[in-house]
Amino acid sequence: MTDDINDLDVLANAWVSIVDGAGFPADFDGTESPEAHRATLNVEERIRDYIVSSGDTRLYGLSIF
Repeated sequence: MTDDINDLDVLANAWVSIVDGAGFPADFDGTESPEAHRATLNVEERIRDYIVSSGDTRLYGLSIF
């Protein structure tokens, strides 16, 4: 069980790192905007980079390849 928790911590930390640096507007509320669209594209690119560098494909479903 501890390995599962540590494994999930690694994945959660990767996700936080990916999204934090994506460039979403500070007041982002889910509304479409050019800035939010660019941030979404940035998240997709960061997910691809994460998958390639780590071999961890669990975030694959969150990205459009």
